[in-house]
Amino acid sequence: MEEPRIADILFNLLNSDKSVREEAELEIQTYKQSTPSLLFCSLTNILLVPSNEQIKSLSAVLLKQYIPYLWPKLDISSQELTKQNLLKSLESISNLSLLKKCSDVISEIAIHTCKEEYQVKWHNIVVFVLESLDSNSNSLILSSFQILLTVYPFYIEDFSNFREKLFQSYLKHLESQVLEVRAFAVQAFNLMIAVINTSEAMYYAGLLQNMLKSVVFLCGHSAYLTELCLKSLRDLAETEPMYFRSRILWCLSFTESVCKFSMTPGCKYICLEFITLLLENYPQLISQKKIILEGLFVLFTKIFIESIASINEDIEINYEQLFLGLFRRIVSSIKLNFVEIVLEFCESIDRFSSEWYFVYISINCLMQVVQELDNNEKFQWVVSFVLKNVTNPIPQIRWVSYSAIKAFSEDFPKHFAQSYSDLVVPILISGFSEKNPKILHKVLEATKVFFDYSEGHIHTKHIVTLLPAAANLLCNEEIIEKAFHVIETIIGVFGKNLRNYFDELFDKVLELTRNTQNYEIKAAGLSCLLSLRKVMTRGEIKKYIPVYVNLLKNFMEKGLSDDFVKSHVLNAWKMLCKCLRGDFKDCLEHIVPSLIIYLQNPADNEIEEHLETLLAIIESSPGSYLAYMPTTSDLIVPLITQNSSDTVKILSSSLAAALVKVIKNNSNKEILSGIVPYSRGFLSAIWIMCLDENDHSVLIDIMSSIKSIIEIPGFEYLNKEEILHIGRLVIKILEEKTKNKEEKQNAMKTCSQVFSALFRTHTANSASLLEYVYSNIIGRYLGDSNSDNDKIFALEVISHIIESVGDLIEGSRLKEMVKILVFYMDHPKIQVKITAIDGLVAFCLAVRSEKVIGFMQEILRALEKCLNCVEERMKSVRESAKIAVGMIVKYQRNCLKIDAILPWWIEFLPIKKNKEKARELHDFLADLVINEASIMVDSKNLVKFFITIAYTELCASRTLPKIEKILEMHFETHDKNSFFQHLPQSLQRKFPRYL
Repeated sequence: MEEPRIADILFNLLNSDKSVREEAELEIQTYKQSTPSLLFCSLTNILLVPSNEQIKSLSAVLLKQYIPYLWPKLDISSQELTKQNLLKSLESISNLSLLKKCSDVISEIAIHTCKEEYQVKWHNIVVFVLESLDSNSNSLILSSFQILLTVYPFYIEDFSNFREKLFQSYLKHLESQVLEVRAFAVQAFNLMIAVINTSEAMYYAGLLQNMLKSVVFLCGHSAYLTELCLKSLRDLAETEPMYFRSRILWCLSFTESVCKFSMTPGCKYICLEFITLLLENYPQLISQKKIILEGLFVLFTKIFIESIASINEDIEINYEQLFLGLFRRIVSSIKLNFVEIVLEFCESIDRFSSEWYFVYISINCLMQVVQELDNNEKFQWVVSFVLKNVTNPIPQIRWVSYSAIKAFSEDFPKHFAQSYSDLVVPILISGFSEKNPKILHKVLEATKVFFDYSEGHIHTKHIVTLLPAAANLLCNEEIIEKAFHVIETIIGVFGKNLRNYFDELFDKVLELTRNTQNYEIKAAGLSCLLSLRKVMTRGEIKKYIPVYVNLLKNFMEKGLSDDFVKSHVLNAWKMLCKCLRGDFKDCLEHIVPSLIIYLQNPADNEIEEHLETLLAIIESSPGSYLAYMPTTSDLIVPLITQNSSDTVKILSSSLAAALVKVIKNNSNKEILSGIVPYSRGFLSAIWIMCLDENDHSVLIDIMSSIKSIIEIPGFEYLNKEEILHIGRLVIKILEEKTKNKEEKQNAMKTCSQVFSALFRTHTANSASLLEYVYSNIIGRYLGDSNSDNDKIFALEVISHIIESVGDLIEGSRLKEMVKILVFYMDHPKIQVKITAIDGLVAFCLAVRSEKVIGFMQEILRALEKCLNCVEERMKSVRESAKIAVGMIVKYQRNCLKIDAILPWWIEFLPIKKNKEKARELHDFLADLVINEASIMVDSKNLVKFFITIAYTELCASRTLPKIEKILEMHFETHDKNSFFQHLPQSLQRKFPRYL
């Protein structure tokens, strides 16, 4: 027999000597590989013979671990023998821990045999469990419940055949005097109800009260077992709340009993979470029952009093906050009636209570209900109650009062500060003198949040007392970091109104930031110094730049060993270069060399911040960065092509585009000549990355950089083959890299912009691309089965083609494009119509009159049809058509009979939606009227139109004198009195001199 040898190996696995353990592990692995059946049977037999319980436990653990690998290697007879031996072993085990491990092995085998490759499940396990539950052996009963807890979901049908037997077993064991049996019975019962169907669960409904009573019984005997049962009950309430729906009152009574008899806050919390879950699902069952709601509130109040901790006590689990979280959930579920009970309680406390903890509870409760208050008067009372208690001698009450100020600021941004700042700000200032450190920290938190959420609605009169008091906080070493944050927030609210305090404050913050050795304080001080730039004018900022630079240099020279400070330093450089856009030249030498040195050997966790800083610097001063351009380029290209993070890929591509702009901004012709090889090199590297990239959002950002690199040089530097290659790659990305509708829509927008850049900047060499793109677009995106977004994309690309190279397109192809645009102006979808209209406008603006004139009649008919759409939903289409007619009149006058088209166009004016276009085209019309005397022949509607738009946002200021001129021209031949008397008074008042 090998059992003694296997037992010896297990004994060695428990040895404290590492070498002995390693040798034993090798031996076990040898048995596992060479004689798996022998190993498995030997481990099983060890459980049957008297031996060291540690050895038995290890044997059970290994058995469970090896089942997936070794069980299939056993023949049928060995499997059956193993099952019998394992079940037999349970009879002789009294140790609960070992019993659980052996039960886990049996459960694992039972579950394993349920897999598809096994023909027959272990049906006998169901019979064994039921027979064991009927036995008098506590070991068998406990192990059966443990097995039941694990295997029931896999053997539901088998157990359903014995539901009466199972019912009686639960009924019996929920009353057991053995605590463990009761506890396992409760857990098994709850698991069963969670996985069976509703009708089956109702069969066991009569056991619910027995189960709840059993948990209450356990409360007075074992906190551990009670907690296990309550967790299973809570999980059941979360997954199957319907089971408790008709027994809510029982559950409330049960909750009260558990909270009464349980000695641990953990059990009370789980039980309250259980009832909270039920009330969240069925608030209507008790929302109108005031007595029950009052009882529930009293229960929470009692438990909350028990959980109040000393303000200076550090606790591992803050049950006070956990209970408040549950209270908030109940308030948001039951709402109004429960809120009224809370308010009644708090009002009574305000009038009569002398116990401090009732005031403490009241403020905590008010913080939870304040968002549910239904009128401003109640909120005023709540705020008054809180502010009154800020000066209470009890530390806990002061602490919770400041917590409430913080909460109200977050819950009611802008409104709280706007309505109560005159009351709150003096209270916060007085709080700066608080002696208790924890309360002082809470005061500073409340102050920061109050100003953060004020949205500037705090009167500047408070500055005179607020800022000196806040600056004085910097004398307290324990709160300097939070004081910096508070001052930074105050600066954000008052800005340049703090100019009288700037010099003293700047010097004080600078000194503390320089001298402290604490990294968090350094970072906070640096952030505060940067915020002070909001107090200065641009000229003053330049004056202080050397101070900022020297401070940042000092940080950098010390190696920036702390990542937190390093992040703030890099962020500081970004802020400085953004606020000094164009004037950052003198600062480059202090930061760029350090960034370049870092990028030569970057660390993965820091590279993104360095790249972001470098990008901000280059974008702020492209004309000054040329000296560093070659080195930076050499460092950027490998980052583009290697396997980098998504953010690094995007930033590297953006940096490539920024470096091309650096060359473009230089006036030296020799340097400018380098823009072509650099642009080509960057494009080549980025395209390689694009073809390997599968993340849609990354591709979108990268292609934006491609667009920039194509258009920044401003001339044609790509040859026909390169342009065609880029076009093919764009189509390839669009077709192969988008997985869903949203991704494809975003990709189409970006691809459309890339095509626009290509056609616009490379007109002469775009013939091959034009044919390729056009044929692909028509074939793939304008079919009957294509989506509206596909059609919009295709129409946009056609517009880009016409806009850029329309005059170069041969006649039949151009005619085909115009026909497509006209056809889709009649499409039922609004955005498709508008895109087609925009395309026709591009055609009329980009193509010579002699080519346009042949299409003009057809285009105007299509636009007239759009203008005559009377449906409300077509309003945006009408607006686009009005603009289109105006642009055609402005740029293709030679193709039109102005006398005929203007009266027709005026009937539909004014343009309302696009204010910029409205002002442009209304001004153009005014010029046209003044210069074309024939237009004034029948000008009554025209004049009325100009009076209507005068002095509105649809009329540019330069247009007003022209309108006056038009009125003068009109009244030379028409009676002004008869004209004005037919106008509304609101229009008459615009030009009083004519009245």
